[in-house]
Amino acid sequence: MSLNTPKTSLQEQASHADQQTRLGRRSFMAGLTGVAALGLGSIATGRGAATGVAQHQQLLADDGAANDEFGTSVAIDRATETIVVGASNDDNANGTDAGAVYVFTCQKNQFVQIQKLLASDGQAQDFFGTSVAIDGDTIVVGAIGDDENGDFAGAACVFERQGDAFTETQKLLASDGQAQDFFGDSVAIAGDTIVGGAPLENENGMEAGAAYVFERQDGSFAETQKLLASDVQAGDEFGTSVAIVEDLIIVGALFADNENGVDTGVTYVFERQGDAFTETQTLLADDGQAGDRFGGSVAIAGDTIVIGALSENTNGEEAGAAYVFACQKNQFVQTQKLLASDGQAGDEFGFSVGIEGDTIVVGAPFDDNENGMDAGAVYVFTCQKNKFVETEKLLASDGQAGDEFGFSVATDGWIIGGAPFNDTENGTETGAAYVFD
Repeated sequence: MSLNTPKTSLQEQASHADQQTRLGRRSFMAGLTGVAALGLGSIATGRGAATGVAQHQQLLADDGAANDEFGTSVAIDRATETIVVGASNDDNANGTDAGAVYVFTCQKNQFVQIQKLLASDGQAQDFFGTSVAIDGDTIVVGAIGDDENGDFAGAACVFERQGDAFTETQKLLASDGQAQDFFGDSVAIAGDTIVGGAPLENENGMEAGAAYVFERQDGSFAETQKLLASDVQAGDEFGTSVAIVEDLIIVGALFADNENGVDTGVTYVFERQGDAFTETQTLLADDGQAGDRFGGSVAIAGDTIVIGALSENTNGEEAGAAYVFACQKNQFVQTQKLLASDGQAGDEFGFSVGIEGDTIVVGAPFDDNENGMDAGAVYVFTCQKNKFVETEKLLASDGQAGDEFGFSVATDGWIIGGAPFNDTENGTETGAAYVFD
C-alpha cells in the first residue's frame, strides 16, 4: 500500500512499516496565555514582481538506491555553508529502512557530499533521518523507529563537527519514552537547546503528544523539560512540528480540536522564563475550520512565525494555506494568510514551511503542474512594504509526476526543497533535493 498524503493519524500509518516517512507533519515574549485571534489581516493571493530565484543545483546521494526517499527532510546552515538531507528509508549496514543522513558543503559554489551519517546503534526500520536540524557545527537527526524505549518509541542523535567531519556524540531519548511515542518525528536546534516532538505520547491522553527540551550542559545535552500543552487532549498530536529561536519554542498540534471544529489544529508558544519554558500563548487561524490541520508545519525567524494548514479549503478541498504571525506588544498576532496564486484542491500547500529574514518558503508537494500530477512545488514569498507577497513558484528542473517536491523545505540564504519520491537512474523513489539561489 502506498500512502501519498497525510490523511491519517500517525498511529494508523505506523501499521505500515514502509510508510513511516509519509507522516502528517510537516522544523513570545512575555505575555498572558491566550488565543491569538485578533483580526484576519491581509490575504496574499496574487503574484508580485519576480525575484530572480533559480535552481542552482540538484543534490543526489552518491550511493542512492530505490526507495531510499532521499529528501524526506532537509536543513541548511548558511554560516557554515552546510546542507543536511535525510533519507529515512535508506537500506544500509544497519538494516532495511534503517535510514541515513547526507551532509553537503559548498565548495567553489557547488555543494559536494562530504559524509553519510548513520546511527551508531541503528537497526532496521529506525527511519533515521525522518527529521533533521542544523545549527553551526551541530546536527540533530530524528529516528522515529528507534526501539530502545519500545517499538517506535523514537530517538534523536546528535552529531558534532570535529575537524572536517561530523561525529555522533550523543543519542537523546525521552526520559519517560514508551512504545509508539514517535519521539524524533520533529526536531529543532538553536545554540545550546534542542527540542524534539513526540506526537503520539500518551500522558494527557492517547496520542495527545509531547515535546522534550534538551540543554547543553558541560559539553553534553541533558533533558531539562517535558512540554505539554495546557489544553491538550487525546488525538491532538502535539509535537507534530517544532521550531526554536533563542528563548522561544513553537509546537504544532495539527489534530487539536477547538471552537472552530474537529482537527482544526492549534500551535503553542513557549517562552523561557528563568530556567524553564512556559506556555505563553495559543495560536489559532482566524478563519480556522474543521479539518484544516493548522500546525502541521511551523517555522520561526526573529519575531515572525509561519504556520502551515495543509488541509485548509479556500482554494479547494485540502488546497492548503499558511499563516503569518508577528509579535506586537509582546503578543503574536496574525498578520497575513498566504495562499498559492494558482492553488487547487489537493495541493496541500503548507505541508512544509520555512522562513529566514524577509523570505518565506512554503511546500505544496501534491501540486499538479507541467511536471505532472503530484509533482509538487515550492512557493516563495518576500516581504514588500511590510507584507509577504508571492514572488516565485519553484519547480524541479527534472520533476515528474509523483515526485512530491516540497515535501520538505528550508531556507537560510539558499532555498532547499526535498522530493523524496523522485525517480533517478538509481531506481524508483530514490529521492532528490534541489538548491535554489
